[in-house]
Amino acid sequence: MMPSKILRAWLVAVLVLPAVLLGAPSVIVKDMATGNVLLSEEPDARHYPASLTKVMTLYLLFDALDAGKVTLDQKFSVSAEASAQPPTKVGLRPGSHITVEDCIGALILRSANDVAVVVAEGLAGSESAFAAKMTAKAKQLGMYQTVFRNASGLPDDEQYTTANDLMILTDTLITRFPERYHYFGMTSCKVAGQMLTTHNGFLGLYKGADGLKTGYTRDAGYNLIASVERKGHRLVGIELGADSRPARDARMVKLMDNAFGELGIPREVDKVDRVPHTARGKHLRVLAAADSDREERSYLRRGNGRGRSHELEQASTRSHSHKGKHGKTRARRRR
Repeated sequence: MMPSKILRAWLVAVLVLPAVLLGAPSVIVKDMATGNVLLSEEPDARHYPASLTKVMTLYLLFDALDAGKVTLDQKFSVSAEASAQPPTKVGLRPGSHITVEDCIGALILRSANDVAVVVAEGLAGSESAFAAKMTAKAKQLGMYQTVFRNASGLPDDEQYTTANDLMILTDTLITRFPERYHYFGMTSCKVAGQMLTTHNGFLGLYKGADGLKTGYTRDAGYNLIASVERKGHRLVGIELGADSRPARDARMVKLMDNAFGELGIPREVDKVDRVPHTARGKHLRVLAAADSDREERSYLRRGNGRGRSHELEQASTRSHSHKGKHGKTRARRRR
C-alpha cells in the first residue's frame, strides 16, 4: 500500500496539473470550397490559443454589427481595467474613447489587449461576462473542445482550444462575414492617432495570403491561422504550438504548398516567397518582418495571472512611435 504521505503528494500533483497538457504541435489545412480537410496532425489536441482568442472576440463584434447592436462609428469607453492590460496594447487612457472600426484595426494589426477588454466591456458589460458569451458561441458553433476565460488570449490555464475547433470558427467567420473579411488582410491603418502595422509576417511571405491571425505566449508556443486564395481557390491552415516564429511560418509555407499541390494548383513564386526573413535591401516587405526580430529580443517578459507568462507575440510598447515595424517575439518556449 502506498504510504499516506506519498499518496497525498501524488494527489496534490495530479489535482494541480494545468487544464491543458500540451503535446506535439497541431496542424490542419482545409479546402474552403469543398470542406475537405487536406492535411492534419493532432487536430484534436488541446492547446492554449494565445491571441487567436481575438478571432472569437472579433466574431462577436461582427455579429453585433450585423445585428445592428453597434455601428462602425460608435465609440466604446475605455475603463481603467482595459487601460491597465499588459502589452501588447495601443495604450488607451482611462476615460478615453475608441470607435468600433478602430477596435477592429487594433485587434487585427496590434493584437491589442487593452482594446480586447474595451470590446468585451462595450458588448457585455465586463470581460468575464463576455468570455461566457464567447464560450457559449463556441459551443453553438460546435467548438466543443474550447473554453474562453478572457477576450485577449492572455494566459489562463482554463482557456484552451484545438486546431479543429479554430477551423470551425475560421470557416464560419469567413462564410458569415464575407464583407468584413478584408480587415484581416490589412497591413496598416491609423488607430487612436497611431499608425499601426501588421504583426502577421505570413502575409508578406506567401503569395495569396490575405489573413488571418497570429498568437504567442510562452506556454502556447507560436500559433497561426493562415488563409490563402490562389486561382479563386481558398485554403485555410491552422498551426498551434510551434517552437519559433520562423519555424511556424516555414511549416505553414510547406503545408500550403503541399495542399495546393494536391489540388493541382502550382505555386505562384514571386520574389517575396523566396527571400528569407533576414534579407535586406530592396525587399521591403521581408525587411519589415526582419526588423521586428530586433524588437522581439528586447521585449520584457513578465508574469501574469496563474503564473503564466505575458502575451509576448507582438511589438513592445515602445514600438508605438516607430512606424513600419512589425512586432513579433522570438522568445524561447518554456515549460
